[in-house]
Amino acid sequence: MGLSDRTAGFRGMAAVSEPTAHGQGRLLLARRAFEQFKGRRDIPGSYLEESEQPKTGALREVLLKVRITAFVGIYMDTYGANGVSTLNVFYEAEVAGELPETLTAKDDVSELAWFDPDDLPLGEFSFENGKQAIADWVARRGER
Repeated sequence: MGLSDRTAGFRGMAAVSEPTAHGQGRLLLARRAFEQFKGRRDIPGSYLEESEQPKTGALREVLLKVRITAFVGIYMDTYGANGVSTLNVFYEAEVAGELPETLTAKDDVSELAWFDPDDLPLGEFSFENGKQAIADWVARRGER
């Protein structure tokens, strides 16, 4: 299903749910396999299916066994050449058990990798909403 198919029911706005998955203090990031922003970093996420709850969409996107531990925030952004508005919902999701060192990416992702909070490649990020969510996640972790 293409972006136009997924956004048609949102009257000009697409809803995206993204889990900020972490384990042992590290954050899981993807490298985009396709345009827009091919080769840039992103938080794994997905457009919601019709009537799908954001938490359900977030868990669907992560191939690891995770549990959502906190709500991070909602961030507006745009996608594509036409600037479709997106409403991006982020959750903190903690990996259950040992972290796998090797991860298999889905077809829209060329690579998945774990990053320490001090070494996040924010300069390589594709969308502003992801950078904002990570900044809020890092700040909140410092308050614990």
